Amino acid sequence: MGTKDRGLEYSPEIEKAFRSEFEAIAKQGEKDLPDTVAFSDADFAGCSVTLRSTSGSVIYHRGVPIAWACKRQSVKALSTCESEYVAVYDTIRLSLSQGYLDWFLVDRSLPLTFVDNQSAIALSKSSLITKRSKHISLRYHVVRDYCKDLCYCPTDSNRADPLTKRVPEVKYLQLFSPQVAGCDGVEEYDSDGEELHEDAALCVAKPYFSVL
Repeated sequence: MGTKDRGLEYSPEIEKAFRSEFEAIAKQGEKDLPDTVAFSDADFAGCSVTLRSTSGSVIYHRGVPIAWACKRQSVKALSTCESEYVAVYDTIRLSLSQGYLDWFLVDRSLPLTFVDNQSAIALSKSSLITKRSKHISLRYHVVRDYCKDLCYCPTDSNRADPLTKRVPEVKYLQLFSPQVAGCDGVEEYDSDGEELHEDAALCVAKPYFSVL
């Protein structure tokens, strides 16, 4: 409701800006940046009732978001590492469910996936099942099959971050311009007096969400 004047916009400038930012990050992880990439993120025990975490996933093609999802995790993570690990699994499932990605991916079964938690990436490369990770091993160690497709990126650059939490004003303004698509700006505040915004989908799209 009320969003039919919004849409996704592609331009060479948008793609160039995206590649400029993430080619450097991919290079630090000794990866090449393909046209199609994914981002994974999670909060930790964000639900005050169930103490379950939330996974956020978004897929970009040539600098423009083409699919995204956020969902409450079905198991209780015991650490930030585990919640991020489960989020990577959810991102893999999202990627594998997009059949049209076969058109975009060349000799790859999964987009390069950016993760902002080094421990989760390290766990995906380990064959050791510890007591701390055993309770998620049966469902989520499929991540290990795709560990070569994971790449670390700083939290500030993780485009899935707005899908897992409310966004502070400063980051909201970085990700989405209130002047675009008739947005009236932010109105909520957290306990520190910092303005918040909950429109995660628009934040994920950065300023590439625009009036059609």
